[in-house]
Amino acid sequence: MAKNNGRRRGSIVATNNPRTWRTVVSIRGPDGKYKQQWRTVQGTKRDAGRALTERLRELDTGVSVSTRLTTSEWMGQWLRHAEGQVKPSTLRSYSQHVRDWIGPAFGWLKLEDLRAEHIDDLMAQMVEQGRSVSTAQRVFATIRRALTVAERRCLLARNVARSTEPPRGREIRRRVDLRAIAAVLDVADGGSLGPFFRFLFATGVRRGEAQGLRWRSVDLDRGLVRIVETVHRVPRKGFVQSTPKSATSRRTVHLDAATMRILRQVRDAQDGTATLLGLQVTDETPVWTNDILGYASPDRWTKEFKGTARQAGYPELTLHSLRHAHATALVELGAHPRTIQQRLGHASAAFTMNVYTSDSDVLDSEAANLFGMRYSVEPESVSEKVSLDTR
Repeated sequence: MAKNNGRRRGSIVATNNPRTWRTVVSIRGPDGKYKQQWRTVQGTKRDAGRALTERLRELDTGVSVSTRLTTSEWMGQWLRHAEGQVKPSTLRSYSQHVRDWIGPAFGWLKLEDLRAEHIDDLMAQMVEQGRSVSTAQRVFATIRRALTVAERRCLLARNVARSTEPPRGREIRRRVDLRAIAAVLDVADGGSLGPFFRFLFATGVRRGEAQGLRWRSVDLDRGLVRIVETVHRVPRKGFVQSTPKSATSRRTVHLDAATMRILRQVRDAQDGTATLLGLQVTDETPVWTNDILGYASPDRWTKEFKGTARQAGYPELTLHSLRHAHATALVELGAHPRTIQQRLGHASAAFTMNVYTSDSDVLDSEAANLFGMRYSVEPESVSEKVSLDTR
């Protein structure tokens, strides 16, 4: 029997069947009055006692014990709910985090049994396995968002992710050797994707932004492209269009003369393909297409660049390295940080300079020369000073 402030909250009542028991709990309604809720339990009196305890716990915490989910089961439900609510690229990241980290770490746990210690252990495991701090932070953010929704739906008494913190640390500056990039692009020029890789290096646009680029957003007379939409492949749905990831990602990127020539050659090639297929290239046609003028496979771009990088002797480079290299090249050319930020579509110039540019030997050498021109002492003066000091 359970009591609350002197009032009996629940009890067990025997029936004529020794294997059947009734539990009754007292529930206070919105009007302040109490009413009784009865349930039948099959089994022993001890089974009935456990059922009563669980029912009282449900009333105290708002967690439905009778329909308890594992963490993986809830994550699956949450991902289905998130579909259509977030950008395809965000949903893909959530799914990857659940598949690669959250599920294997504690997906088997009942959602209500999840504790802050389990999350701490996963974060430590990721860092120990060499994952970057920023990757661990993103996985932590996914866990916290999913548990926040579970708490809102009364599947959890509280979000345990609020009782812990993600790993802390600075973003690692990604060093990109522009000579390596040049070598990879030279090799790529011999393949069908050479023009595409050159375009990415010359503009710094993201893969999804390049895939979403249509001819209506290209002005070859003025030498610019407008980044106004992205395209991502979503499982079971195919290619899905969406807006760029942030307001600053919607931007205009100016082109150099060589890149303008590349785009004109791409358009001429598309016109030739369209004639053979009995089609027509319009303003709605993607700039970068497959052999039948449809959306190209982004995975093919990524894999082919990786293979080309290995062939050139730089297996550590990825397709995204072209974006980093674009920022690094602009820094070495003396472009203003604000200009680089705008071309990349970042929210702040500080983030651009800290994360997307590399330590540059060219800039360091230039700094040394500038220092020497102003402050260095001539060798003759040094010799003269040494001879005076040793008299």
